[in-house]
Amino acid sequence: ATGPFFDAMFYHTDIWTTLPAQAQQRLLAANFSGIYLTFYCPRMLSKEPHFEPAGTPISVPVTFILHSYELRRTLTLARKAQLPFTLTYSHLPKLPMQTPQTWANIEPKSFVTLEVDEFRQERCFLHDSLSSTFQQKDSFCLSDEIALLPSPPRWLMKILMQYPTPLLKASGNSSTLLGDGQIPCLV
Repeated sequence: ATGPFFDAMFYHTDIWTTLPAQAQQRLLAANFSGIYLTFYCPRMLSKEPHFEPAGTPISVPVTFILHSYELRRTLTLARKAQLPFTLTYSHLPKLPMQTPQTWANIEPKSFVTLEVDEFRQERCFLHDSLSSTFQQKDSFCLSDEIALLPSPPRWLMKILMQYPTPLLKASGNSSTLLGDGQIPCLV
């Protein structure tokens, strides 16, 4: 995802440097990644929509796993922010064992990209590569695509916030997660 909204809500959320040194040492001793993420705090602590970054940019590439409900809720907030953005995602297959390690090992065969420009015009398309630019062979999304579904009920959006699951891949080995995929998140 690109754009100021997604930067603030997902990518600029590392508050590792604000933790006390003793907490950092204990987390590192427990094989954590050295990244401590805080999602949604600005939104939860403010009456008005607030999309300022809660922390510093995450220092390594990150992929996030979101439930379809959470993706719809996040897209509702992104549209309310009235800022341009591009979001590319893929659907995960239904697996008997769903853990960060199994998710990290999945290589998607297709992707969905939703583009919202500065005029709030939306374009949703399906493609078979991570390129987020529309190609001639790509097709447009059907109306039942998650990115095009309506917002969840307003009352539910206030009480149900499912944190995204960040997947951090260790450099050089795409199947190994930093800190075994254990990334503490501040509630």
